Amino acid sequence: MLLVSSIIIVNSDTAKASTGDILYVGGSGPGNYTKIQDAIDNASDGYTIFVYNGTYQENIVINNSIKLIGEYKNTTIIRGKDPNQNVITVYANHVAIRGFTITGLNNFISNGITLFSNHNVIKDNIILNNSVGISLSLSKYDIIANNTLLNNSFVGISLAAFSSDNTIFFNIIFGKPTYIKNGTLHMLPPNYGIVISKSSNNIIRKNLIFLRNCGILVMKSKRNELSDNILASNLLGIDIGFSKRNKIHNNTLIWNLMGMGFVFFSKINKVTSNRLENYVSDIAIYLGSSFNKFYGNVFKIWSSKSIKSSLLAIDGCHNMWFDRKSRTGNYWSDYNGKDRNGDGRGDKPYIVPGRLILKNRDRYPLMKNPFYTSLNVESLYVQVGKPLMHSQKVENLLDSTQVQHFTVKIIMDAFLVGHSKLSSKNL
Repeated sequence: MLLVSSIIIVNSDTAKASTGDILYVGGSGPGNYTKIQDAIDNASDGYTIFVYNGTYQENIVINNSIKLIGEYKNTTIIRGKDPNQNVITVYANHVAIRGFTITGLNNFISNGITLFSNHNVIKDNIILNNSVGISLSLSKYDIIANNTLLNNSFVGISLAAFSSDNTIFFNIIFGKPTYIKNGTLHMLPPNYGIVISKSSNNIIRKNLIFLRNCGILVMKSKRNELSDNILASNLLGIDIGFSKRNKIHNNTLIWNLMGMGFVFFSKINKVTSNRLENYVSDIAIYLGSSFNKFYGNVFKIWSSKSIKSSLLAIDGCHNMWFDRKSRTGNYWSDYNGKDRNGDGRGDKPYIVPGRLILKNRDRYPLMKNPFYTSLNVESLYVQVGKPLMHSQKVENLLDSTQVQHFTVKIIMDAFLVGHSKLSSKNL
Protein backbone atom coordinates (compact mmCIF):
# COMPACT_ATOMS: atom_id res chain seq x y z
CA MET A 1 0.00 0.00 0.00
CA LEU A 2 1.34 3.39 -0.96
CA LEU A 3 2.43 5.56 1.93
CA VAL A 4 0.66 8.89 2.22
CA SER A 5 2.50 11.59 4.08
CA SER A 6 1.34 15.01 5.19
CA ILE A 7 2.12 17.88 2.83
CA ILE A 8 3.27 21.29 3.98
CA ILE A 9 1.71 23.98 1.80
CA VAL A 10 3.46 27.33 1.86
CA ASN A 11 2.71 30.42 -0.23
CA SER A 12 6.06 31.75 -1.42
CA ASP A 13 4.66 35.28 -1.73
CA THR A 14 3.57 35.41 1.91
CA ALA A 15 6.30 33.28 3.48
CA LYS A 16 6.44 33.47 7.19
CA ALA A 17 9.58 33.63 9.25
CA SER A 18 11.34 30.59 10.62
CA THR A 19 9.53 30.08 13.90
CA GLY A 20 8.64 27.26 16.27
CA ASP A 21 9.50 23.82 14.99
CA ILE A 22 9.57 24.79 11.28
CA LEU A 23 12.61 26.41 9.67
CA TYR A 24 12.54 27.82 6.15
CA VAL A 25 15.30 27.92 3.54
CA GLY A 26 15.14 30.21 0.50
CA GLY A 27 12.13 32.27 -0.40
CA SER A 28 11.68 35.85 0.74
CA GLY A 29 10.42 35.50 4.29
CA PRO A 30 12.17 37.36 7.13
CA GLY A 31 14.59 35.14 8.97
CA ASN A 32 14.73 32.47 6.26
CA TYR A 33 18.02 30.65 5.87
CA THR A 34 19.98 30.76 2.63
CA LYS A 35 21.74 27.42 3.16
CA ILE A 36 20.10 24.11 4.02
CA GLN A 37 23.00 23.05 6.23
CA ASP A 38 22.66 26.18 8.36
CA ALA A 39 19.01 25.40 9.02
CA ILE A 40 19.85 21.77 9.90
CA ASP A 41 22.57 22.87 12.31
CA ASN A 42 20.06 25.12 14.11
CA ALA A 43 17.26 22.55 14.23
CA SER A 44 16.39 20.23 17.08
CA ASP A 45 15.00 16.73 16.92
CA GLY A 46 11.47 16.78 15.53
CA TYR A 47 11.89 19.95 13.50
CA THR A 48 10.74 20.34 9.90
CA ILE A 49 12.95 22.21 7.43
CA PHE A 50 11.03 23.47 4.43
CA VAL A 51 13.12 24.40 1.37
CA TYR A 52 11.74 26.71 -1.32
CA ASN A 53 12.33 26.20 -5.03
CA GLY A 54 15.87 26.94 -6.12
CA THR A 55 19.28 25.35 -6.60
CA TYR A 56 21.35 24.78 -3.46
CA GLN A 57 24.96 23.78 -4.04
CA GLU A 58 25.85 21.99 -0.81
CA ASN A 59 27.01 18.73 0.68
CA ILE A 60 24.62 18.14 3.56
CA VAL A 61 25.18 16.18 6.78
CA ILE A 62 22.19 15.38 9.00
CA ASN A 63 22.88 14.57 12.65
CA ASN A 64 19.42 15.20 14.10
CA SER A 65 15.98 13.67 13.59
CA ILE A 66 14.30 16.10 11.20
CA LYS A 67 12.01 16.26 8.18
CA LEU A 68 13.68 17.85 5.16
CA ILE A 69 10.93 18.84 2.70
CA GLY A 70 11.34 20.44 -0.73
CA GLU A 71 8.68 22.73 -2.18
CA TYR A 72 8.56 20.91 -5.54
CA LYS A 73 10.86 18.07 -6.50
CA ASN A 74 11.37 19.22 -10.10
CA THR A 75 12.64 22.65 -9.12
CA THR A 76 14.03 22.26 -5.60
CA ILE A 77 17.52 21.05 -6.44
CA ILE A 78 20.38 20.05 -4.17
CA ARG A 79 23.60 19.81 -6.16
CA GLY A 80 26.75 18.57 -4.51
CA LYS A 81 29.44 21.20 -4.06
CA ASP A 82 32.35 18.82 -3.42
CA PRO A 83 32.35 16.07 -6.06
CA ASN A 84 34.22 13.74 -3.69
CA GLN A 85 31.54 13.89 -0.97
CA ASN A 86 28.02 12.48 -0.81
CA VAL A 87 25.36 15.03 -1.58
CA ILE A 88 23.41 14.08 1.58
CA THR A 89 24.73 11.93 4.45
CA VAL A 90 22.39 10.89 7.26
CA TYR A 91 23.68 9.76 10.67
CA ALA A 92 20.57 10.39 12.76
CA ASN A 93 17.58 8.06 13.10
CA HIS A 94 14.04 9.05 12.11
CA VAL A 95 14.93 11.37 9.22
CA ALA A 96 12.56 12.09 6.32
CA ILE A 97 13.71 13.52 2.99
CA ARG A 98 11.07 14.35 0.41
CA GLY A 99 10.54 16.56 -2.61
CA PHE A 100 14.01 17.22 -4.07
CA THR A 101 16.13 16.71 -7.14
CA ILE A 102 19.45 15.46 -5.77
CA THR A 103 22.38 15.43 -8.16
CA GLY A 104 26.12 14.95 -7.91
CA LEU A 105 28.85 16.67 -9.89
CA ASN A 106 30.79 13.50 -10.68
CA ASN A 107 28.66 10.41 -11.16
CA PHE A 108 31.58 8.02 -10.65
CA ILE A 109 32.51 8.99 -7.06
CA SER A 110 29.83 10.40 -4.75
CA ASN A 111 26.43 9.10 -3.64
CA GLY A 112 23.17 10.97 -3.75
CA ILE A 113 21.87 9.97 -0.29
CA THR A 114 23.80 7.76 2.15
CA LEU A 115 22.11 6.39 5.28
CA PHE A 116 24.03 5.16 8.31
CA SER A 117 20.95 5.10 10.54
CA ASN A 118 17.51 3.57 11.08
CA HIS A 119 13.81 4.34 10.68
CA ASN A 120 14.24 6.83 7.83
CA VAL A 121 11.84 7.70 4.98
CA ILE A 122 13.21 8.73 1.58
CA LYS A 123 10.27 9.50 -0.67
CA ASP A 124 9.26 11.41 -3.82
CA ASN A 125 12.71 12.52 -4.95
CA ILE A 126 14.55 12.62 -8.27
CA ILE A 127 18.11 11.36 -7.81
CA LEU A 128 20.53 11.47 -10.73
CA ASN A 129 24.15 11.63 -11.84
CA ASN A 130 25.68 10.02 -8.77
CA SER A 131 27.73 6.86 -8.33
CA VAL A 132 25.02 5.36 -6.09
CA GLY A 133 21.62 7.01 -5.96
CA ILE A 134 20.60 5.87 -2.45
CA SER A 135 22.99 3.88 -0.25
CA LEU A 136 22.03 2.06 2.97
CA SER A 137 24.83 0.84 5.20
CA LEU A 138 24.19 -0.77 8.59
CA SER A 139 20.72 0.68 8.19
CA LYS A 140 17.41 -0.83 9.33
CA TYR A 141 13.67 -0.19 9.11
CA ASP A 142 13.96 2.42 6.34
CA ILE A 143 11.32 3.12 3.70
CA ILE A 144 12.53 4.08 0.21
CA ALA A 145 9.50 4.85 -1.93
CA ASN A 146 8.33 6.71 -5.05
CA ASN A 147 11.76 7.95 -6.05
CA THR A 148 13.02 8.28 -9.61
CA LEU A 149 16.69 7.32 -9.99
CA LEU A 150 18.35 7.81 -13.34
CA ASN A 151 21.85 7.73 -14.72
CA ASN A 152 23.48 6.85 -11.42
CA SER A 153 26.59 5.20 -12.78
CA PHE A 154 27.02 2.24 -10.39
CA VAL A 155 23.83 1.45 -8.44
CA GLY A 156 20.38 2.96 -8.19
CA ILE A 157 19.65 1.71 -4.64
CA SER A 158 22.21 -0.20 -2.55
CA LEU A 159 21.56 -2.16 0.64
CA ALA A 160 24.86 -3.28 2.11
CA ALA A 161 26.78 -4.06 5.29
CA PHE A 162 24.01 -5.83 7.17
CA SER A 163 21.15 -3.51 6.27
CA SER A 164 17.94 -5.33 7.17
CA ASP A 165 14.18 -5.01 7.48
CA ASN A 166 13.99 -2.21 4.92
CA THR A 167 11.17 -1.69 2.41
CA ILE A 168 12.03 -0.56 -1.11
CA PHE A 169 8.97 0.00 -3.27
CA PHE A 170 7.41 2.04 -6.09
CA ASN A 171 10.77 3.36 -7.33
CA ILE A 172 11.70 3.90 -10.97
CA ILE A 173 15.34 3.15 -11.76
CA PHE A 174 16.89 3.43 -15.19
CA GLY A 175 20.02 4.42 -17.03
CA LYS A 176 21.73 3.30 -20.16
CA PRO A 177 24.02 0.25 -19.84
CA THR A 178 25.22 1.07 -23.34
CA TYR A 179 25.45 4.17 -25.47
CA ILE A 180 25.99 4.91 -29.13
CA LYS A 181 28.78 7.21 -30.27
CA ASN A 182 29.78 7.74 -33.88
CA GLY A 183 27.65 4.78 -34.86
CA THR A 184 29.43 2.38 -32.44
CA LEU A 185 27.78 0.67 -29.46
CA HIS A 186 29.79 1.14 -26.23
CA MET A 187 29.36 -0.74 -22.94
CA LEU A 188 29.42 1.19 -19.67
CA PRO A 189 31.06 -0.29 -16.52
CA PRO A 190 28.85 -2.72 -14.54
CA ASN A 191 25.82 -0.95 -13.16
CA TYR A 192 22.84 -2.23 -11.21
CA GLY A 193 19.30 -1.17 -10.43
CA ILE A 194 19.13 -2.54 -6.87
CA VAL A 195 21.92 -4.33 -5.00
CA ILE A 196 21.41 -6.34 -1.80
CA SER A 197 24.75 -7.32 -0.29
CA LYS A 198 25.25 -9.04 3.08
CA SER A 199 21.74 -7.95 4.08
CA SER A 200 18.57 -9.75 5.08
CA ASN A 201 14.81 -9.49 5.58
CA ASN A 202 14.36 -6.68 3.08
CA ILE A 203 11.28 -6.26 0.90
CA ILE A 204 11.87 -5.16 -2.70
CA ARG A 205 8.43 -4.65 -4.21
CA LYS A 206 6.76 -3.00 -7.21
CA ASN A 207 9.84 -1.28 -8.55
CA LEU A 208 10.35 -0.54 -12.23
CA ILE A 209 13.94 -1.13 -13.38
CA PHE A 210 15.16 -0.88 -16.94
CA LEU A 211 18.26 -0.24 -18.99
CA ARG A 212 20.84 -1.44 -16.45
CA ASN A 213 23.53 -4.11 -16.80
CA CYS A 214 21.66 -5.99 -14.05
CA GLY A 215 18.24 -5.15 -12.67
CA ILE A 216 18.52 -6.68 -9.17
CA LEU A 217 21.66 -8.27 -7.71
CA VAL A 218 21.49 -10.32 -4.50
CA MET A 219 24.88 -11.34 -3.07
CA LYS A 220 25.68 -13.07 0.24
CA SER A 221 22.17 -12.30 1.51
CA LYS A 222 19.23 -14.24 2.85
CA ARG A 223 15.51 -14.06 3.57
CA ASN A 224 14.82 -11.14 1.24
CA GLU A 225 11.60 -10.86 -0.76
CA LEU A 226 11.57 -9.69 -4.37
CA SER A 227 7.99 -9.39 -5.59
CA ASP A 228 5.87 -7.63 -8.20
CA ASN A 229 8.84 -5.85 -9.78
CA ILE A 230 9.15 -5.07 -13.48
CA LEU A 231 12.60 -5.59 -15.01
CA ALA A 232 12.89 -4.72 -18.68
CA SER A 233 15.68 -4.35 -21.23
CA ASN A 234 18.47 -5.02 -18.78
CA LEU A 235 21.38 -7.22 -19.77
CA LEU A 236 20.40 -9.50 -16.85
CA GLY A 237 17.12 -9.20 -14.98
CA ILE A 238 17.86 -10.81 -11.58
CA ASP A 239 21.20 -12.26 -10.44
CA ILE A 240 21.53 -14.34 -7.25
CA GLY A 241 24.93 -15.32 -5.84
CA PHE A 242 26.06 -16.87 -2.52
CA SER A 243 22.53 -16.30 -1.21
CA LYS A 244 19.84 -18.46 0.34
CA ARG A 245 16.22 -18.54 1.51
CA ASN A 246 15.15 -15.61 -0.65
CA LYS A 247 11.65 -15.45 -2.13
CA ILE A 248 11.26 -14.29 -5.72
CA HIS A 249 7.59 -14.02 -6.59
CA ASN A 250 5.36 -12.54 -9.28
CA ASN A 251 8.03 -10.47 -11.02
CA THR A 252 7.86 -9.66 -14.72
CA LEU A 253 11.11 -9.88 -16.68
CA ILE A 254 10.76 -8.75 -20.27
CA TRP A 255 13.27 -8.06 -23.02
CA ASN A 256 16.32 -8.73 -20.88
CA LEU A 257 19.30 -10.36 -22.54
CA MET A 258 18.90 -13.06 -19.88
CA GLY A 259 16.08 -13.28 -17.37
CA MET A 260 17.62 -14.76 -14.19
CA GLY A 261 20.91 -16.25 -13.08
CA PHE A 262 21.68 -18.33 -9.97
CA VAL A 263 25.39 -18.84 -9.34
CA PHE A 264 27.97 -19.46 -6.62
CA PHE A 265 26.33 -21.67 -4.01
CA SER A 266 22.92 -20.05 -3.96
CA LYS A 267 20.44 -22.48 -2.41
CA ILE A 268 17.00 -22.89 -0.85
CA ASN A 269 15.66 -19.94 -2.83
CA LYS A 270 11.98 -20.13 -3.80
CA VAL A 271 11.03 -18.79 -7.24
CA THR A 272 7.29 -18.76 -8.01
CA SER A 273 4.83 -17.19 -10.42
CA ASN A 274 7.37 -15.09 -12.29
CA ARG A 275 7.03 -14.20 -15.94
CA LEU A 276 10.21 -14.46 -18.02
CA GLU A 277 9.65 -13.55 -21.65
CA ASN A 278 12.71 -12.66 -23.67
CA TYR A 279 12.86 -11.22 -27.14
CA VAL A 280 16.62 -10.89 -27.37
CA SER A 281 18.48 -14.02 -26.29
CA ASP A 282 17.63 -17.71 -26.23
CA ILE A 283 18.08 -18.22 -22.48
CA ALA A 284 15.45 -17.22 -19.94
CA ILE A 285 17.22 -18.58 -16.83
CA TYR A 286 20.63 -20.06 -15.97
CA LEU A 287 21.35 -22.23 -12.91
CA GLY A 288 24.86 -22.75 -11.56
CA SER A 289 23.63 -23.59 -8.06
CA SER A 290 21.59 -26.40 -6.51
CA PHE A 291 18.65 -26.93 -4.14
CA ASN A 292 16.43 -24.09 -5.36
CA LYS A 293 12.75 -24.50 -6.15
CA PHE A 294 10.85 -23.20 -9.17
CA TYR A 295 7.16 -23.54 -9.94
CA GLY A 296 4.29 -21.57 -11.41
CA ASN A 297 6.69 -19.59 -13.61
CA VAL A 298 6.42 -18.79 -17.31
CA PHE A 299 9.47 -19.33 -19.51
CA LYS A 300 8.93 -18.03 -22.99
CA ILE A 301 11.22 -16.93 -25.80
CA TRP A 302 10.11 -14.73 -28.67
CA SER A 303 12.80 -15.44 -31.24
CA SER A 304 13.27 -15.06 -34.95
CA LYS A 305 15.10 -18.40 -34.80
CA SER A 306 13.44 -21.77 -34.78
CA ILE A 307 12.02 -22.64 -31.38
CA LYS A 308 14.18 -25.75 -31.46
CA SER A 309 17.30 -23.60 -31.16
CA SER A 310 16.10 -21.91 -27.97
CA LEU A 311 17.08 -22.95 -24.45
CA LEU A 312 14.52 -21.61 -22.03
CA ALA A 313 16.63 -22.80 -19.09
CA ILE A 314 20.07 -24.21 -18.45
CA ASP A 315 20.47 -26.07 -15.16
CA GLY A 316 23.88 -27.63 -14.68
CA CYS A 317 23.17 -28.48 -11.05
CA HIS A 318 20.29 -30.06 -9.16
CA ASN A 319 17.13 -28.02 -8.57
CA MET A 320 13.44 -28.71 -8.08
CA TRP A 321 11.29 -27.57 -11.00
CA PHE A 322 7.86 -28.41 -9.58
CA ASP A 323 5.86 -28.39 -6.36
CA ARG A 324 4.93 -31.93 -5.42
CA LYS A 325 2.10 -31.06 -3.03
CA SER A 326 0.14 -28.92 -5.50
CA ARG A 327 1.39 -30.86 -8.55
CA THR A 328 2.36 -27.56 -10.15
CA GLY A 329 5.25 -27.13 -12.55
CA ASN A 330 6.09 -24.31 -14.92
CA TYR A 331 4.89 -23.18 -18.32
CA TRP A 332 7.47 -23.81 -21.07
CA SER A 333 6.72 -22.31 -24.47
CA ASP A 334 8.66 -25.11 -26.25
CA TYR A 335 6.98 -28.02 -24.45
CA ASN A 336 5.56 -30.43 -27.05
CA GLY A 337 3.83 -32.97 -24.81
CA LYS A 338 0.11 -33.69 -24.58
CA ASP A 339 -2.48 -33.59 -21.82
CA ARG A 340 -4.68 -36.62 -22.44
CA ASN A 341 -6.53 -36.53 -19.13
CA GLY A 342 -7.25 -32.79 -19.30
CA ASP A 343 -5.78 -31.89 -15.89
CA GLY A 344 -3.81 -28.96 -17.31
CA ARG A 345 -0.47 -30.70 -16.86
CA GLY A 346 1.62 -32.41 -19.49
CA ASP A 347 1.66 -36.21 -19.51
CA LYS A 348 5.43 -36.39 -19.83
CA PRO A 349 8.03 -34.39 -17.89
CA TYR A 350 9.80 -31.39 -19.36
CA ILE A 351 13.54 -32.05 -19.45
CA VAL A 352 15.49 -29.01 -18.29
CA PRO A 353 18.76 -28.87 -20.28
CA GLY A 354 22.15 -28.71 -18.61
CA ARG A 355 22.98 -32.16 -17.14
CA LEU A 356 24.15 -35.20 -19.06
CA ILE A 357 23.01 -37.65 -16.38
CA LEU A 358 20.39 -37.39 -13.65
CA LYS A 359 18.71 -34.72 -15.68
CA ASN A 360 16.48 -32.12 -14.06
CA ARG A 361 12.79 -32.60 -14.81
CA ASP A 362 9.65 -30.58 -14.47
CA ARG A 363 7.22 -33.42 -13.69
CA TYR A 364 4.09 -31.28 -13.98
CA PRO A 365 4.64 -28.89 -16.92
CA LEU A 366 1.72 -26.50 -17.33
CA MET A 367 -0.12 -26.70 -20.62
CA LYS A 368 -1.42 -23.13 -20.52
CA ASN A 369 0.28 -19.88 -19.71
CA PRO A 370 -1.10 -18.90 -16.26
CA PHE A 371 -0.77 -15.23 -17.21
CA TYR A 372 -3.94 -14.99 -19.21
CA THR A 373 -3.40 -11.55 -20.73
CA SER A 374 -1.22 -11.52 -23.81
CA LEU A 375 1.58 -9.05 -24.20
CA ASN A 376 0.74 -5.74 -25.79
CA VAL A 377 3.43 -3.37 -26.82
CA GLU A 378 3.79 0.42 -26.92
CA SER A 379 4.26 2.88 -24.28
CA LEU A 380 5.45 5.89 -22.34
CA TYR A 381 8.52 7.58 -23.78
CA VAL A 382 11.24 9.38 -21.87
CA GLN A 383 13.84 11.72 -23.33
CA VAL A 384 17.24 10.67 -22.06
CA GLY A 385 19.09 13.54 -20.44
CA LYS A 386 15.99 15.03 -18.86
CA PRO A 387 14.69 13.99 -15.44
CA LEU A 388 11.97 11.37 -15.58
CA MET A 389 8.95 12.48 -13.61
CA HIS A 390 6.41 10.09 -12.12
CA SER A 391 3.62 10.22 -14.66
CA GLN A 392 0.16 9.09 -13.74
CA LYS A 393 0.47 6.23 -16.17
CA VAL A 394 3.55 4.81 -14.50
CA GLU A 395 2.03 5.19 -11.05
CA ASN A 396 -1.10 3.38 -12.23
CA LEU A 397 1.11 0.63 -13.57
CA LEU A 398 2.89 0.13 -10.27
CA ASP A 399 0.00 0.85 -7.91
CA SER A 400 -2.67 -1.32 -9.51
CA THR A 401 -3.58 -4.35 -7.44
CA GLN A 402 -6.08 -5.53 -10.04
CA VAL A 403 -3.79 -5.65 -13.06
CA GLN A 404 -0.79 -7.93 -13.14
CA HIS A 405 -0.45 -8.68 -16.82
CA PHE A 406 1.36 -6.16 -18.95
CA THR A 407 4.38 -5.95 -21.16
CA VAL A 408 7.21 -3.67 -21.81
CA LYS A 409 8.73 -2.47 -25.02
CA ILE A 410 11.99 -0.58 -24.83
CA ILE A 411 13.17 1.35 -27.85
CA MET A 412 16.76 2.43 -27.43
CA ASP A 413 18.93 4.49 -29.69
CA ALA A 414 21.21 7.40 -29.01
CA PHE A 415 18.37 9.52 -27.70
CA LEU A 416 15.22 7.71 -26.78
CA VAL A 417 13.97 4.96 -24.55
CA GLY A 418 10.44 3.84 -24.04
CA HIS A 419 8.62 1.94 -21.35
CA SER A 420 5.48 0.11 -20.92
CA LYS A 421 1.77 0.05 -21.24
CA LEU A 422 -0.76 -2.04 -19.42
CA SER A 423 -3.05 -4.25 -21.43
CA SER A 424 -5.82 -2.92 -19.25
CA LYS A 425 -8.61 -0.40 -19.04
CA ASN A 426 -6.68 1.29 -16.22
CA LEU A 427 -4.64 3.22 -18.77
